[in-house]
Amino acid sequence: MQIKATARVWLLALRPKTLWASISPVIIGTAMAYGDGGFHWLSALLAAVGAIMIQIGTNLANDYFDCLHGVDGEHRLGPLRVTQAGLMSPRVIIKGIVAAFFIATMAGVYLVWRCGWPLVIIGLCSIFFGIFYTAGPVPLGYVGLGDILVLRQSSTKYQLPEVRQACHKLTNAGC
Repeated sequence: MQIKATARVWLLALRPKTLWASISPVIIGTAMAYGDGGFHWLSALLAAVGAIMIQIGTNLANDYFDCLHGVDGEHRLGPLRVTQAGLMSPRVIIKGIVAAFFIATMAGVYLVWRCGWPLVIIGLCSIFFGIFYTAGPVPLGYVGLGDILVLRQSSTKYQLPEVRQACHKLTNAGC
């Protein structure tokens, strides 16, 4: 039986309600850059694209690895998981994970060029935690570390100093 990944099924897999968590630090960082006189529309746009794609890649990885580990059963609470429900094949989900993290990386290359290497650390940690929240021999989300580490990585409170430093770098570069 061939599984057809329709636009509706992709929308379920991407979990759009979660994307606000990824875009919030970008909105705040953009507002700070604007307030400091260093707003750069392309940097703001690519930061938003990168953040959203990391969240999408994380959502897809969670869907895939939870299914692989047998965590998502029929009595699961929360949004439908398309892999477990048989609405998408694991192979298609993996392609989506790779595509999302690739697009995020391409957006990040430009931002690193403009802002510097500290953003590499933010990006790589985000992708790492996005995958290993539910992947690997000891998934972080299954041992009680996932929520703590993901909160640390995605928390606006902790990212603001890093975002502010990048904003000042943009401002000081005269961009």
